[in-house]
Amino acid sequence: MKENEENEENEENEENEVSVMNAAGQWALTVCICAVIACIIEMLASHTRLEKNVRMVLGLFLLSSVIVPLGSVAQELTVDWQKEHYVLSDDLPEEIQQQRLGYLKRSVEELILSKAQEKGYRVTDVEAQTDIDNNGSIQMITARLTIPTEEAHRAPAICRYLKTELGIDCKTLIAKS
Repeated sequence: MKENEENEENEENEENEVSVMNAAGQWALTVCICAVIACIIEMLASHTRLEKNVRMVLGLFLLSSVIVPLGSVAQELTVDWQKEHYVLSDDLPEEIQQQRLGYLKRSVEELILSKAQEKGYRVTDVEAQTDIDNNGSIQMITARLTIPTEEAHRAPAICRYLKTELGIDCKTLIAKS
């Protein structure tokens, strides 16, 4: 059993090494082709008034031909690494999902409270209602704000502000003092 797992793991490592080598070879070929094209264009444009401009454009072209493919290689490596090291949310036990949801709620509540206070609104309590859908995406349902009685006239403004600033629907409760 362990030998089969080790063999599968070795095969995956070899496949990853081959894909990295293929990507590096493709990158080198692209850079060489761009360099040849740049040389030909520079020869055709030599001894003209636009020679300096042509050289600058060709330099930028060569620079982009070197950098852009490296970004895609880095992205492939990142995706490969994430596949190996990232645990999907479906595999997490229910207790961990609940802890994750609780942390999310507290973070959203703190964000709402800080945004409201930043704008000068007095909010005494925030209760966020969130959920995580089947894809593991966060679903913001609504936020319930408790405000002092003297702030009651500002309740619609607070909700409008949170809707435009954070995209969160809210309901306000007036605390009796």
